[in-house]
Amino acid sequence: MDTHERVLKSRRRASLPEWGLVAFFSYTLLSYPFYLKYLEYSAYQAGFVALLLVVLVLFVVEPRVIPVGQITLRQLPIALGVASYAVYLLALGAASLLNAGEGYLIAELGRLLVKIVVGLAFVACVSDRAYRWMLDRYTDVMLVAAIGGTVLVVGAVLGWFSPIGTIQLPSAGLRDDGIRDAYILGFAWGALPLPGGGKIIRLQSFTDEPGTFAFALLIALIWAVHRRRGYSAAGLTTALLLTWSIGALVAGLGALIVYLWRSLSIRRLSMLGLMVLSVAAILGVIVADHPAMPWSEVADRYLQSKVGLSEGSSLGDRLSDIGAVVRVVDRHPFGLGGGGVARVVNVSLGVGWMRALAEAGFVGFTAYVLALGILTWLGLRSALARRGDVAALGSIIVILAFAAFQRARMDESIWHWWLMAAFVREFTVARMAGSSKSVESLERSDAAPQEVR
Repeated sequence: MDTHERVLKSRRRASLPEWGLVAFFSYTLLSYPFYLKYLEYSAYQAGFVALLLVVLVLFVVEPRVIPVGQITLRQLPIALGVASYAVYLLALGAASLLNAGEGYLIAELGRLLVKIVVGLAFVACVSDRAYRWMLDRYTDVMLVAAIGGTVLVVGAVLGWFSPIGTIQLPSAGLRDDGIRDAYILGFAWGALPLPGGGKIIRLQSFTDEPGTFAFALLIALIWAVHRRRGYSAAGLTTALLLTWSIGALVAGLGALIVYLWRSLSIRRLSMLGLMVLSVAAILGVIVADHPAMPWSEVADRYLQSKVGLSEGSSLGDRLSDIGAVVRVVDRHPFGLGGGGVARVVNVSLGVGWMRALAEAGFVGFTAYVLALGILTWLGLRSALARRGDVAALGSIIVILAFAAFQRARMDESIWHWWLMAAFVREFTVARMAGSSKSVESLERSDAAPQEVR
């Protein structure tokens, strides 16, 4: 057993807080990336609060922190990132008091602080074994959603499925009223019309839009490839393509090339071949059902909706969002405060990085970019220079950073904090593995449970 394996090997039972956090995270998947909580929002909120209180009680009963969690902040880049994020929080709080008042500050910062505390708890209390189990189960959940969504897309094209109603999701401002068609296998929004009639639904499962589902799939795909789950990777790739999300496809292709190039093998080449064959089979069914369709016209319409410069296209809307933020910051250089984008700009920003600028001003935005920029840089270095779990998780961090240029920001939800915490923990373990003294110290600590006093 090498040094790194000795570091990762756990010699203790799972703690009560660890079990509580696993259950709590599993529950929050109903909120993000899935939006199933809006089927019964009040019930979800009650369950959220109840589970959060259970986790707190379990930590009081057994206040145990794993050894890796105890020394994470001793890593200089992690400590610098945490300090920078603290500056961002102070700037955001000051802007909230200045522009929205104490009541609004408590509500908005309260939500953010819950996510931060849960993220820190993931680092401090969840072991490597539990993290692998959670990532494996997350991949299973996304595979089930991918298969169901693929059946829905193909079935809708062939006329097998029709909406059973609609669902009202939160409005994203002027461009989106939040109404989605509801099918038995998922929601639908943003279908691409076909010449001569009919439409192709962009696969989104039970998320708010196809792009959200695409990036959620991409995380599972990276982990499936890392764990050499070929059939899972094939199903996830098929669903990813059927989302028609250019951003996710570009990010996924780049991440897979980087990850696979360093460890190319016959088995992984076979995995890629299986992905290609799966996609070809699905597209073959669709094209065979519409043999005379001018698919070039479909492609032209789609590209115009994505990369056109006018408002209404994905790129045009994001350029418009950036312009709106610049105008807001020109009037409010210290920021609008938490929730200011929805309150003042009345759009859901398609560039997550810009939200920090609009809400926390120049000072807060600088600290925010420094904090998450450090994390992204560490993720990129780990993806390129390391192997194992830390390389896969490093690729995932880079994907989150890329996604923030066209979707929600990197720290948007508990799902995001879970992934960031997984990388921070694994990065700490990898760095410790380079020092035999640190390893020996960790092993001695690992042999005896650590309690918080």
